[in-house]
Amino acid sequence: MKTILISIFCVLSVLNSLVAQPKLNDDHSHHKHVHGKTKSSLLENKGQWPAPVLFQSSIEGGKVWIQQNKFVYHLQDYSAMHDNHGNFDSDAGFEIKEKLVHLNFVGSNQISAIEKNDESSFYFNYFKGNDPSKWASNVH
Repeated sequence: MKTILISIFCVLSVLNSLVAQPKLNDDHSHHKHVHGKTKSSLLENKGQWPAPVLFQSSIEGGKVWIQQNKFVYHLQDYSAMHDNHGNFDSDAGFEIKEKLVHLNFVGSNQISAIEKNDESSFYFNYFKGNDPSKWASNVH
């Protein structure tokens, strides 16, 4: 289990350094937020996402979804949104480029138990839609 967690940490660290982000010029120097949650934190699935998802993490440029025997990277390029920031012309549409990358661990062992350590001091609540079975609170 420790090997899996160390592998997850290494992959997240490498991705944080590899994912391209829009270059911010002087016109946008005030606009330096990251679209997502705290970098490199793993959020547990308490029913707010489909069952195969074990954890989710926001990384610079997208998200990574951790499942049995695979990682799914959802990489997003927000540069068009940043370029149009403050443009209130309703006809000035923009496109967010995105890619899904599946990293499958063929022949890997199934995760039978998950040990959670170092719970975050913050949490998220998910109350979307009318189905309470899809709601989750105190998601660390």
